[in-house]
Amino acid sequence: MSVLVEDSPHRVTIVQVDENAAGRVPVGGQRFWHSGAGDVVLLQHQTQSLFDQAGECLAARRRLGLGLCHQAVRKVERCSHTDQHTIIFRRLRALVTVGSKFKCGRQEVAVSVNYVARPWESRLFRRCRRAWDLGARERHGYEPAQPVQVFDLGEAIHDALDVYYFPGMWDWNRAIVRPLAVAGFEKSMRRQRDAYAQARDLSADQVRDWEQQLELGSGILQRYFEWASDVDRFTPIQVASQFDIALPDPADPDSGLITPDGRPLQYRVRVDLVVIDDHELYWLVEHRIVTGPQWPELDELRLDEQALTRSWAWQLGFLARLEGTIHNELRAAVPASGTPKVHVRAVPGAGGITTQRATESFRRTHIPRAELEIARRGVAVALEVQDMTDSTLRIYPNPSWENCSGCAYRAPCLAITQGIDESPILEASYRKRVAGDFELGRLGSVWGFVPEIHRVAEYRAPGAGQ
Repeated sequence: MSVLVEDSPHRVTIVQVDENAAGRVPVGGQRFWHSGAGDVVLLQHQTQSLFDQAGECLAARRRLGLGLCHQAVRKVERCSHTDQHTIIFRRLRALVTVGSKFKCGRQEVAVSVNYVARPWESRLFRRCRRAWDLGARERHGYEPAQPVQVFDLGEAIHDALDVYYFPGMWDWNRAIVRPLAVAGFEKSMRRQRDAYAQARDLSADQVRDWEQQLELGSGILQRYFEWASDVDRFTPIQVASQFDIALPDPADPDSGLITPDGRPLQYRVRVDLVVIDDHELYWLVEHRIVTGPQWPELDELRLDEQALTRSWAWQLGFLARLEGTIHNELRAAVPASGTPKVHVRAVPGAGGITTQRATESFRRTHIPRAELEIARRGVAVALEVQDMTDSTLRIYPNPSWENCSGCAYRAPCLAITQGIDESPILEASYRKRVAGDFELGRLGSVWGFVPEIHRVAEYRAPGAGQ
């Protein structure tokens, strides 16, 4: 069976679907050009016959491409709908449903118009190219088939803070929002536990640890809400927002980078929170969970490549200037009894005065960022993605216990190193990445849509409308 999918801004590809296969759908075949007007031109007999035999015509109009790809295929005038298969064109992806006749179930062919890189892939590329080759979506795209841990406390607290700082509820009385945020935390913890329990039974120790961390997290959030009420001198405008940017060429910023085979390069970024202060200045907020007894050094925050990468991407994506980054740190521990002592610190820096306000349990650091500092991070990202897409790239491991002890791909990598066929390990314990980068129905935004930016002339306290 042949399926038409988009392959680049100026061509589409015939995907051959093996009617007897129950696994991965192979991609290959001939290329077909589309017209300058943006309509798919069906010239070859395979594709033409596929569409001609359709009993009904389904109009599917989806704008495709972002950034430099806005001239990509914009609409598909005719899609087929037969008793064997249904083809629905969606943004940057073709979803193929194979009929019950072939007993294949639903297969997804993730064929992107653009080459999309992600920050976690960049970090994996720097740490170990073999692990990156196994896990990156544009490479082999493997992920563990089962959850590796019962829960992630940091993820659950992030989910709670997404609710607490949701822009649409910022005018609400905080007495209403706080229980909602704690409920979001508890829901996240239960969701993670249930996902793990589907694969294996929880031991008594795991159940006890989950219950203890649930209680600990709820207490952290309650104490944080009390502390934040005095230091939140801003208005949230975006929370858990995901967006794509076209990577500019460092040698020619007015042009975009492309892969050797002509696919535009994009970078997919997600930010925790963006706020606007009482001076109408934008700040990017990073929520961090600290488990150690000491707060990170100030230079560690200044060198934080994640905060700088997100800042650069946000400025490029939304054409606005960030004043700097805010590191919002919560310590995962029960504090000592008594009134917490407050420590305030101010340190001059390249972008301005860095300020810190901390207690035993919480710390917030405002770091003004110089424009050159953010721009240079963008150049580093572009150069790195160019390395990742280089046709002459060499793949090799970077073994060390620091890298390998927590690596999700240690088992197949070890097999490759020992000269053993890694395929049985991959088939038994891994699966292809099929889930999207963003879970629909959760707070935040996707595909570049963001909430309306609320500008304020003066500080608006949380719950001021009550």
